[in-house]
Amino acid sequence: MDRDPILDKVWRVIEASGASGIDNTPLDLKAASILQSDRRNTFSRVQSRFYAKLEDFWDMAKPYLLVLQPLRSNSAQGVADNAGRHDVASTTCKLHSLCSSCQRVFQSSGLISGSRFWLTRTVETHTLHNALYDLDTSVKEGCHFCTLVWQTLDDGEGSLDFVLSAHRMLDVNPRLSEVWQNILYGDNPSPEAESPATKPVKLCLSRFPFDESPRIDVLYEYSFEDADSGSEQTPSDTDLLESQFGRTMFTQISRNECGSTNAIPHAAAEYLNTSSTEHMKLAKYWLHECTSKHVYCNADWTGFVPSRLIKIDNSMESTTAKLHLTGRADQNIRYCTLSYCWGKVKDVLTLTSSSIDAFRNDIPLQDLPRTLQDAINITKALGCEYLWVDSLCIIQGSKDDWAKESATMGDIYQNSLCTITAAAADNADGGCFSARKPLTYDWCRLAGEGKDAIYASLAYRPTGARNEVLVESPLIERAWVLQERLLSPRILHFGPRGIYWTCLLGSACEHDVEGIGAPRTGELLPDTQQLFGPSVEKVEWRANIQIVHGRPELEALLTGQGGSTEINSLQEFHRTWAKLVRQYTCCKLTKPGDKLVALSGIAQRIQKETGFRYLAGLWEQTILHDLCWFKSRRPEPRPVEYRAPSWSWASAEGVINDYLHLDYREEASCMAEFSSVHVETHPSDTSKTGQVYSASLEIIGSPRKVTSPLRDFSYKTLFEGSYELYDGETQLGLLHPDFPLTDSQDFTLLPTFKLTVPDSHYLGPDPDRHPSKQTICGLALASRAISHHSSELCYERVGFFGIRCQAPDLATRWFDGVEKKRVVIR
Repeated sequence: MDRDPILDKVWRVIEASGASGIDNTPLDLKAASILQSDRRNTFSRVQSRFYAKLEDFWDMAKPYLLVLQPLRSNSAQGVADNAGRHDVASTTCKLHSLCSSCQRVFQSSGLISGSRFWLTRTVETHTLHNALYDLDTSVKEGCHFCTLVWQTLDDGEGSLDFVLSAHRMLDVNPRLSEVWQNILYGDNPSPEAESPATKPVKLCLSRFPFDESPRIDVLYEYSFEDADSGSEQTPSDTDLLESQFGRTMFTQISRNECGSTNAIPHAAAEYLNTSSTEHMKLAKYWLHECTSKHVYCNADWTGFVPSRLIKIDNSMESTTAKLHLTGRADQNIRYCTLSYCWGKVKDVLTLTSSSIDAFRNDIPLQDLPRTLQDAINITKALGCEYLWVDSLCIIQGSKDDWAKESATMGDIYQNSLCTITAAAADNADGGCFSARKPLTYDWCRLAGEGKDAIYASLAYRPTGARNEVLVESPLIERAWVLQERLLSPRILHFGPRGIYWTCLLGSACEHDVEGIGAPRTGELLPDTQQLFGPSVEKVEWRANIQIVHGRPELEALLTGQGGSTEINSLQEFHRTWAKLVRQYTCCKLTKPGDKLVALSGIAQRIQKETGFRYLAGLWEQTILHDLCWFKSRRPEPRPVEYRAPSWSWASAEGVINDYLHLDYREEASCMAEFSSVHVETHPSDTSKTGQVYSASLEIIGSPRKVTSPLRDFSYKTLFEGSYELYDGETQLGLLHPDFPLTDSQDFTLLPTFKLTVPDSHYLGPDPDRHPSKQTICGLALASRAISHHSSELCYERVGFFGIRCQAPDLATRWFDGVEKKRVVIR
């Protein structure tokens, strides 16, 4: 079989050069296989093609593959490969540092340093560097702007490094020049063809009428043969190669990502790891300012102390820790708490009944997961002597101790001095601290100072610190974290690109040390309102917590509607609680049996503030409303282990929605009456907000039995996974099952509410022919014996139904004549 012409050329060159080559170091071919699977851009295709040709001749080709392999650095958490090519041995970088080429360009630019008249269109073209390798040198020397340019041009697959490596290879072994020319330019390369490494990097500065600030596009001209199509592409000098290179955007800004004007950055912002001494000083400063000046952040402290704490010895240079059993003498001591993901880490040191005595003498810190070690060091740096961590302060494997301690979880976080979050780690070995490369993502100042400064950032800039820790963190997917965040008065977030502070009055970050205070309830504060600093005296106003901490629902439940028995207030309480339930059920639990336990702290707090009675995830004062939950997607099997009664959303898997307050619902009138309820929990759970062992609910209503052949609802909407509900051959509406049901099953329908549905909001097929006027909704029940030894029947919930009717009162008439009686649901 004939060889490929290019492969034959490669073989001849390697054969002529011998096996000694440049370096005989073995090379892992994983990089080659990764590149072969990614053909999104031309450089990756060239690499894939070259690796593929050489792979058959591995023994002879490995010296040359080593040189061609992209210089891929090990990425820090959240930082792209090849990012921040400055000296990794150093501990800091210099933000806003510009090389001589950048200074020349921006000082000569009328758009950056000159007049800013914004009604005219202006375009400027500048050569930033005469060759790609000059840009590479500038990046290595720490130029902030050139690093952003490199990030803009790079494709994330090491393509620029490949170009530079290949260029250096030609200097070492000119024999491979023919191979390189063939790979880039085909079988008939031009003698004048030059390496892409020698092509200039240019900037196109532009501002159009009414633009607030200029933008800069990075231009990198080259010519190549498309490895797939064989067609030659030669972009013009002014083309913006968005599909391959993206662009760098510049904007005039007067506020940083925290939102305050005249933001003061901290020295910690230039460190390459969040474990620096400067980070610890900054965190301690925030904590001291908050505890000494923020009255509202201290208002919820009751002096509660957990039954066990980790005591950290601050008197010695080498940190030691031991388990401390608290008593009366320990009242009012302050402690920190840890919020983290345990993940899939196994065989790690935890508190057990057999290790408790040894832990009281000493906890071997070197055997703890990295996250716990870091948390102990952070607590010590904050000047605090005690730390609470679930795995070291609750006896693992003891159901009684778990029930007792989990019942106080709300008090533990509410009274915490500060909660430390490992926001960048998805398991306990991930640690709190992160290596990072600020020059690859931070704003770079090009000119000016203060409000007149012009900063550069990537067009597709990574999200800010707030989103990293409050939206994108692995912790957000963890159900336990919801109450840890909502109940903690102060949180110190350790994210992938920095530390971030939140408290009940506002937030701060490394680039805005003094922070920004949240609006007061009912009014907006001026932008200049600071959270910390010498100019801030004792703060006694109450913040509008809705924009702080991500806790609007809790604030509304505690103060907005709590304690009121008016109908409108109760409906609003239900609506807000339903939002919180939906947010909670979007999260994941390692142990499904913790479904109610992981929310018990929030329930305790609401129960204490309002006096309302909590019932296995629902509230007695809004029980009929709270029963109107449903699964909006295909149901999952009901858990084998009992954790909640069938009428509680906690008995179902997946995301829970509220049927009463979908956007197209307007009015609701009650068709049933609450009678009584009984919930049994662990004896040590005096608040009855934790794990449920048994429960029963009695409702007075008009149940009607229906034999219904179930049919899949073909109209895919919010109700995907639902069934069409029939009475014989008469279609009634939809049944939203809590778990998968059999094809044919007898149901008892217990109506709870009559809803008014405007014609224009009807959700379903063919709305013109079927404009519903009313909907009757309620519980779909199945009968079962109370016990194996009794013939008495009770019901269990199997779903939620909605009967839509075209004529007024038709839905109501369908239940006319049905005798009202007591229905017991378990």
